[in-house]
Amino acid sequence: MSLGLKYLHIKTYWRGYLSACFLRSFSPLIIRRASRAKRKTGTVVSLTTFGTRVAIVDVALLSVLRGSALPEKICLYADALSVEKLKKRGIITKLESEGLLQIRAVQDVRAYTKLVYALENHPDKQIVVCDDDVAYPKYWLEDLLRKRSEVGNHTIVCHRAHRTVRDEEGDLVSYTDWKWETCEPETPTRDIFPTGTGGVLYPASCMPPSTTDRTLFTRISPSNDDIWFWYCARENGCDFVTVDRPYNRKRFPDVPGSQASNLFSENVIGRANDGQITACEDYFQSIKVAKESECRMT
Repeated sequence: MSLGLKYLHIKTYWRGYLSACFLRSFSPLIIRRASRAKRKTGTVVSLTTFGTRVAIVDVALLSVLRGSALPEKICLYADALSVEKLKKRGIITKLESEGLLQIRAVQDVRAYTKLVYALENHPDKQIVVCDDDVAYPKYWLEDLLRKRSEVGNHTIVCHRAHRTVRDEEGDLVSYTDWKWETCEPETPTRDIFPTGTGGVLYPASCMPPSTTDRTLFTRISPSNDDIWFWYCARENGCDFVTVDRPYNRKRFPDVPGSQASNLFSENVIGRANDGQITACEDYFQSIKVAKESECRMT
């Protein structure tokens, strides 16, 4: 990497470098405090990691454990090879031995791994998903839980969301033309689109069984879990709301070293999102038509 590229990299990710340095330096204190702290019963934080991200997932975990509210448990789902690598990292085994982290080896289903297994393993818990390449602010979980207490059991809560935009005929315009990172305080609506990178809280039993159907989501929306989860939630009568605190990207810095293996270029720059949105629209519209036909026959 040339000096120019190094400068650009540091300029872009300096907040992530500082967060990683701080969290790792104070990890003994963070772990000690978290081990003694009261947990939020009924709340499970779930995430996944893979490949080179195994080396940086501890930053995301420590940022959650540093929070002003702590979940009942944190579940980390990963493929067998990644789990083997995780078990060789001292800080990860320390979190596990302190009862602060559960690691489970599962079949990798890309980004879907962070939610589908948690839904299956903890059907009676509210699941909060987060990414393995973000350092979360102290208020992250507390803000989600506070907003959750104000809304119904079929309202999904998030920090970061886009507002969908439709054309004159009522069809969704291209994903890149949506109103990104809507930051005004929201009332529950079906017209905002939560993104997993900021963290999303799914109330217990709010998602339909089809959410975890591997055959369906790998065919219809193979590389964007957020799209599939959004459509499944809408199909089940859910709406969405952002937390009261406006989303501030600077408070959610990317951890350096993680961006080499993300899906942004495939989904957004490559416009794969648009194709997957169309596929979901067609699939769920066919379900609606089938239900209406069945009702007319009964």
